[in-house]
Amino acid sequence: MESKTYHRKEKKLKQKLSEYLKRNKAMARPLAVTIKRVNEVVRG
Repeated sequence: MESKTYHRKEKKLKQKLSEYLKRNKAMARPLAVTIKRVNEVVRG
């Protein structure tokens, strides 16, 4: 059984990533920069 904290962290992570990957913002940056930042966010 997964804890509530896990779900909260997962939800927060999804929110951060979706904000960073919005089409108009993500298209303005080079792909390499976007991938690097996403990896940083996922790692914490």
